[in-house]
Amino acid sequence: MKHRFRLAARAIAITIASGALAISAPAAAKSCDAPAEKPEIPAGEAATKEQMEAASAAVRKFLAGTQEYMACLEFPPMDNKDTASYNKAAEMMEKLAKQFNAELKSFKAKNG
Repeated sequence: MKHRFRLAARAIAITIASGALAISAPAAAKSCDAPAEKPEIPAGEAATKEQMEAASAAVRKFLAGTQEYMACLEFPPMDNKDTASYNKAAEMMEKLAKQFNAELKSFKAKNG
């Protein structure tokens, strides 16, 4: 009987300890991972339809990953470093979208 009580007491102690770790986890520094390098965008006037479709998919995936990264940066507490990283990511997204749209316009002009 004593043996069962000890096992139950250990299980309760382990449960309490894991709960304490879970409660303290949000206090740890946040870890926001920026997406990998931005995708290459082919020159619209020389690209094939398949290349432009692949670039479109890569750009959408990269932009979605960047939005997730920015959402993580917004999670409190947001400090000056987070604000600078957020602004840099927003600027990069805008430049990438403009670049892709310019190449897409060139592609459509050449290919109808």
